[in-house]
Amino acid sequence: DLKRVTKSFNAKAHASGRKYQYLIPTFVFEETEIPEQSSYGVLHETEEWKRENFWETHNSYVPSPEEIAKAKAYRAPNDLKDRLNEMLRLFRGTHRFHNFTQGKQASEANAERFIVSFRCGELLEYQGMEFIELLVEGQSFMLHQIRKMVGITVFIIRFKLDAQAKLIRAFAHGKCHIPLAPSVGLLLDRVLYAAYNRKFGHCPDLDFRDIEDRMRKFKMERIHTEIVRREMDDHCTQIWLRDLSLFYKQWL
Repeated sequence: DLKRVTKSFNAKAHASGRKYQYLIPTFVFEETEIPEQSSYGVLHETEEWKRENFWETHNSYVPSPEEIAKAKAYRAPNDLKDRLNEMLRLFRGTHRFHNFTQGKQASEANAERFIVSFRCGELLEYQGMEFIELLVEGQSFMLHQIRKMVGITVFIIRFKLDAQAKLIRAFAHGKCHIPLAPSVGLLLDRVLYAAYNRKFGHCPDLDFRDIEDRMRKFKMERIHTEIVRREMDDHCTQIWLRDLSLFYKQWL
């Protein structure tokens, strides 16, 4: 569908916000105990990995058929969405996201970002595996920011950690390592033009209300299916979860 805009309209410059979605398998939120030993801490300090070819073994890991079947059979408990939303609300507002990107210091003004909302969407099932939508809206985002927001969320929920304490540390001036969730599930849902619509009221509003159903249908039939295909073929989330445990001591 086409809409008339002003002569000076610039799709990037006039955007007042963006909504992203991250589609992730629910098995990542299955609670587990904190690892007694972190391979990163032990192997890095003793350099034992040099003798045992740690990285060669690590990089060749593929989930077993039993692990794949277990992940596929997992279904989220009834309270998962409530627990997730309770944590995701902590991201709202203005925070320093220097630890959620690369090459950024807390003292830089553009390290601050304003998050309008972060919440759960629907539970969906594709090819026998359960997924959940994580929906985030903000004015602007930095490289890797959303993937690290998802990464720290999984880390906290999975290992039953104190969400408030971990996020205080992540937003503090010091540097820390935050797990980077796989790129496969991230997609731009829409660009928002609220300020443009208010300023140029004589023009048709730039929004998606009239085509919401068509957008949803396209997303689920074309984009979600590709995300699921890559997840099934590459098992990227299961491989990432293994790293989350192996390098537990590295994370904040």
